[in-house]
Amino acid sequence: MDLVSKLIQEDITSNPEAKVLYEKYDENLDFAITLVNLRENLGWSQKDLAISLNKPQSAIARIENGEIKPSLDIMEEIYRVTKK
Repeated sequence: MDLVSKLIQEDITSNPEAKVLYEKYDENLDFAITLVNLRENLGWSQKDLAISLNKPQSAIARIENGEIKPSLDIMEEIYRVTKK
């Protein structure tokens, strides 16, 4: 177990509420990584994706930074405009 994993495990053990936060962040980060890879494979910038979704670039940045998890509607819209 690496140092970061050990520290997270200690935090979860001492603070059960932290587990929920880590799980939520982990889900957001998984989607963020997927979106960044998809966008880069298409050769699109955040701005390009934002324009195609009719959303502000800052919304794409927040998703890609793992700050928020997009709604199902946004996920479907991403699929529609990227065909992936």
